[in-house]
Amino acid sequence: MLGTSMSYMTFESDNNIELEGNVDLNLLNVYGMFGITENINAFVSIPFKRWNQYNVEESPDSEHKNKIKKGLGDISVNLRWIVKNNVMGPGQKLFINGKITLPTGQKITEEDKSLRLGTGQYSGSLGFEWWWRSKFPWVFGVSGSASVPITESDIGYKPGNSINLQLQTLRQVAVYGEIYPYFKLRFINSTSEIGIGMIENNSAKKQLNGAVGLEYKWTNTRSISLMYDQPFNHDLEGSQLIGKTISLSIREILN
Repeated sequence: MLGTSMSYMTFESDNNIELEGNVDLNLLNVYGMFGITENINAFVSIPFKRWNQYNVEESPDSEHKNKIKKGLGDISVNLRWIVKNNVMGPGQKLFINGKITLPTGQKITEEDKSLRLGTGQYSGSLGFEWWWRSKFPWVFGVSGSASVPITESDIGYKPGNSINLQLQTLRQVAVYGEIYPYFKLRFINSTSEIGIGMIENNSAKKQLNGAVGLEYKWTNTRSISLMYDQPFNHDLEGSQLIGKTISLSIREILN
């Protein structure tokens, strides 16, 4: 399977008197999934980012300037084990995966810690994905992951530990033509980052996001989906940016 997704994210400050102006992120993600054995797949994701900070009252501080930052992000490699995969009729699907994120993006520096392309260190995660399909029109799923830093960057930066849990449902009967709606509810819990050898007070969070999307299948192997994602409940340490996302994804399954 090959695919690409294009996302536009716009951020606003949450009680933040230090960050000014507006911040947008354009993200192009190219990915592919390939079969290694009958039950093990490899998934590679290559992100390209374009940050834009504007409408800022500039100061000598590098964090308070109108600027654009773009380039390759951190590439991730994922191995997925297919535990159960009932393809036809009522049944279940269960996948277990492990991921490592490589420091391929531009590193964080002491002079510029915002608008990050990469972290400059390795991280790993373990996760699962479970789907249940019955005779009802909707398919229900649960997925989750736990991420931890493996190393720290050369300036002492480490991201916090993170736990993600997602509930999702997809209509398996089209509402019109070949259009299928889906809904997602995602909970994120992350601990404080270590930035340049010190705990970053503006990093830990508990956040609940909701998303709605439409998928259009124009052939058996090609599909396109449009999704809107927005946080509607959050508990943040210090002052952080809160973002809304619109994404467009195109996917093709190769035989």
